[in-house]
Amino acid sequence: MNPDITPESGPRILSTTEHQAQLLRKQALLEQFLKIQFPSYNTETHLHLGGALSAHSIGTLAVLHGFNVEGRTHDQKMAFLRANRDDIKDLDSYLSTIYPLREAMQSNPELMYQSVMLTAHEALRYWGTIRQGSGLPRVSAYEMQGIELRFNPIKRTTTIRHGGGNGQRGLFDMDRIVLDAIRGADAAEIYFKDTGLKIGFIFCLGRDLSVEDNGKVVRKIKECRERYPGRIIGLDLAGPESENPLSDPKKLAEMAALYDIAAAPGDPAFKRTVHCGETEAIGIETFLATLNALKPNRVGHPIAAYRASLEGDHRGLEFMAKHGITAEFCFESNLMTKRIPDARYFVSMLSRFDEAGVPWSLNTDGCGTHDRNHAEELFELFQYGLTAEQIVAAMHTANQSSFLPRGEAD
Repeated sequence: MNPDITPESGPRILSTTEHQAQLLRKQALLEQFLKIQFPSYNTETHLHLGGALSAHSIGTLAVLHGFNVEGRTHDQKMAFLRANRDDIKDLDSYLSTIYPLREAMQSNPELMYQSVMLTAHEALRYWGTIRQGSGLPRVSAYEMQGIELRFNPIKRTTTIRHGGGNGQRGLFDMDRIVLDAIRGADAAEIYFKDTGLKIGFIFCLGRDLSVEDNGKVVRKIKECRERYPGRIIGLDLAGPESENPLSDPKKLAEMAALYDIAAAPGDPAFKRTVHCGETEAIGIETFLATLNALKPNRVGHPIAAYRASLEGDHRGLEFMAKHGITAEFCFESNLMTKRIPDARYFVSMLSRFDEAGVPWSLNTDGCGTHDRNHAEELFELFQYGLTAEQIVAAMHTANQSSFLPRGEAD
């Protein structure tokens, strides 16, 4: 926790001397951070397309395409396109406030193409840099060339809004949504061909969608894997855990069947991940049952395993270690949704996974939504005790556990 903020007093006003000392300490830590021997190739493995674009870029799309964004001034409109910690109480409110608007603003083929192109541009330009302050230039820490983008294609057709679909056809064709996302990836890789840029897509099933609608996504995966080899690289399950935690054995069996239809477990060209254990809706028993049934290669936000271990139940960590399952962690996202209290807690959690022998990567979840990029998240954790060795190991883990075709990463 920031030492200048306490639950009892709130933010404490620093004296001029204290403020100067704080700035000097941060600058010294930044110099140490920039000396870390980062890998030459780096991968973002947990990023939702709906949260990827900065407010500036998605705001530009709003201007060009005539979206009615709330706010009278430019600053008010840009603020509306970012997540505000004060407005977010938990994961459910996070998903229901900012993402419906951002996903709607990507809900036609041309917008998908432009969103993927702009995401690639921002990744190469900003994600490995750190803002120093007003009037000062960004400093570059490393480059980010591997991008795994995840989204639910049926939600981009306008068929689905809150609560799932009703079997109606969407305004936009799902095949065109997918085609133009891939067209954006192709164009970006051609335009930035000298950078080593590589983009792959993970299709998300929805906890908030019906079996029928999730089945449509699975069938689209099978079609697209044949039509666009190497572009659709994985399957995920996302959405509010409170709506379908998969604690019901019947619902878990239905989801496992969908995973198996998409691709057989162990398919080297198509991997599995799952959001599981981010909230109290999923306890350790459901966490273990989900991993056992869905057989993921990676798990997003497996906080349930850490919570259980603090109470002496290490089965979640042991299962992940035994089966070689990589944890996908997203610091700012978990802070935003109140899943963790502060950076020190998060660093302690990562160390517990280290002790258990569970590999983990650090990702942003939605760097544009949070207005904080990959390098800035890592630097904040570095300021609160995450070591250079842990950071480098996490970046190697991201490369090694990536679903992108091998050859780009280490």
